[in-house]
Amino acid sequence: MATELPRWKADRTVDTTYMCNGKIVIWNGKKLKCQHLKNPSECAECGGSQICEHKRIKHTCKECGGCGICEHGKKRTTCKDCDGGSLCEHKRSRELCRQCGGSQICEHKIARYECKACGGNAFCQHNKLKRRCIECEGSAICEHKKRRVQCKDCNPTNYIAYIVRHRVADRLKNYTINNRKHSMEYVGCTIDALREHLEKQFTDGMSWENQGKWHVDHIRPCASFNLDNEIERHMCFHYTNLQPLWAFDNMSKHASYDEKTFARKWVIDHWED
Repeated sequence: MATELPRWKADRTVDTTYMCNGKIVIWNGKKLKCQHLKNPSECAECGGSQICEHKRIKHTCKECGGCGICEHGKKRTTCKDCDGGSLCEHKRSRELCRQCGGSQICEHKIARYECKACGGNAFCQHNKLKRRCIECEGSAICEHKKRRVQCKDCNPTNYIAYIVRHRVADRLKNYTINNRKHSMEYVGCTIDALREHLEKQFTDGMSWENQGKWHVDHIRPCASFNLDNEIERHMCFHYTNLQPLWAFDNMSKHASYDEKTFARKWVIDHWED
């Protein structure tokens, strides 16, 4: 049974569990944390006062219209378009940027709270990241029991962003690239612009609701590029090299490419017919 929290900080022991107002708290030497090692008011599992009905922190909940959400539908402090105050020169969260030696990056080059070797507290009893655990109804899981960013029913725009980012990351994972850019920098446009670009090429029967029956296809196949080359990476992933294509046609196409008969040309920074 935990003892009552001493009134004076000097009487408290670091990393010791105490009882405070009928709740379990842990003193980390600077602040009181809940038993899940979070700020008590911001812990969904503890029913924190700053948690909304969607199990998110109120001021950063899009559905609640939180004041911390900007016009682009992102956290104001980490929005690149708003030049968020928490971003570094590399347009990443300052504390999570490896290049900047962010304070939350551990010796294994992973976010400290998501590193199992470092005992990160982001994992649940199912040995999964809490926010991505279906059994725990994590904050990243939607009503359709899918990761929110992977659910085309909840947000088709986010879903297409996930597909493109995953494709770029998967293609580049075996390459050693210095100063590798973010996926959308290679794509060369915003997600909304990409969605509009694909919609303009829809053929009869295509819609965001049946995405999966059609794929996001690289007109000139990825396999035809030298992805060790920075310029060719841009050529490969640029949005003008993308089109919606029925799954059957895409699978039949494979990675076929004939340089002599391929009619499209790369002009400065985009593809033209």
